[in-house]
Amino acid sequence: MQLIYKRERFLNLNADLEKFVSEWNNQSDSINLKTSGSTGNPKIITALKRNLIQSASYTTKFLGLKEKDSALCCLPIEFIAGKMMLIRAIQAKLDLYYTQPSLKPLENLKSEIDFCAMTPMQVENSLDKIHLVKKVIIGGAQISNSLAEKLKEFSNEIYETFGMTETFSHFALRKISQNNTDDFFAVFPKFQISTDERSCLKVKTPYYENELQTNDIVEIKENKFKFIGRADFIINSGGIKLNPEQIEKKLQKQIGGEFIISSLSDKVLGEKLILVVNQKQEKYNFDYSNLSKYEIPKEVYLIDSFEKTKTGKIIRQINKNNLKKIQ
Repeated sequence: MQLIYKRERFLNLNADLEKFVSEWNNQSDSINLKTSGSTGNPKIITALKRNLIQSASYTTKFLGLKEKDSALCCLPIEFIAGKMMLIRAIQAKLDLYYTQPSLKPLENLKSEIDFCAMTPMQVENSLDKIHLVKKVIIGGAQISNSLAEKLKEFSNEIYETFGMTETFSHFALRKISQNNTDDFFAVFPKFQISTDERSCLKVKTPYYENELQTNDIVEIKENKFKFIGRADFIINSGGIKLNPEQIEKKLQKQIGGEFIISSLSDKVLGEKLILVVNQKQEKYNFDYSNLSKYEIPKEVYLIDSFEKTKTGKIIRQINKNNLKKIQ
C-alpha cells in the first residue's frame, strides 16, 4: 500500500492515477465515466465534477468520516467505484492509500484504517483482516446470504451499497454487521424513490431533472427499500413468472459455490427453469426442499466457468453451447 493523497495533494502516482488526476484538474467541468456492463454493453456517461463531489459528501457524512481519516482504495480506477474513492478523499480531505486491485487487498494491512470500499469477492477473501477496517462499504455485486451471515458477527461498521454509475456510485446503504437484521436500504437525503407498475425502482436524484428508471424490483417502506430482484431476469415458465435471484437465495446454503438459475427454450412451457453450476465445485447438493414446485429446476447443467464483469458480477447471458447436462 502506498499513500497517494494527503493534505490536498496527490503523491507517487501510477499511470491510472495520473490519468484520473489529469482529468480531474483540467479546465473541463465534467468527467467521463464507464458503466460496468453487467446488464448490457458498457457505455460512457458524462458527469459534472460538482455532482461527483456532492455524491462523495453523502457517503462521508453518512459514515462520519473526517479530515485526516485514513482510507484505502483497492478498486480499479477506470470504473466509478475506484474514482469515487479518490473523489471522497478530495472532498473530505482523507489520507488515501492505494493498492493494486486484487482478491486479497488487505493482505499486507498491519494496523487499523478508517475506511475502505470493496467488492464481495474481495471481502470474502479478506475475512481475516476485515476487522482492521473501521468502516467498510461493499458494492459492485450483490452480497450472498452466506457472506452476509459471516459479516453479521463483526463489530466494525460494514455496509452493503446500492447504486449504479448513473447515480455516481451508491445512493443507499444497508448495515450488515453488528447483528443487524434489517433488509432495507436507507436512502441518502435529497434522493426520492418510487416504483412503476412492475414494482421497479425509480430514483429522483439531485443531479438530474428526470427520474432514473431501473429494472430493480423493490419493496418500499417510507424512504427505505428492500431489493427483490431484477425484472429483466424474470423467467416466464408456463405462465408462472419466476424470479431467479429469489430462488438463488433459497439455494445458496445448499449449493454453496457459484451457480445461477437460468432458462432454456421449451416447446410446452416457453421457458424451462434450469440450474447452472460451476464445474470446478467438488460437491453438489441439490436439495430443493425449501423451493415451491414451480421453483424447482427442470434440469441441471455444468459450466466450465462463469464470465464476470470487472466488478465481479456473473454475466447471466451465457452461451448455452457451453453447458453440460448432468440431471
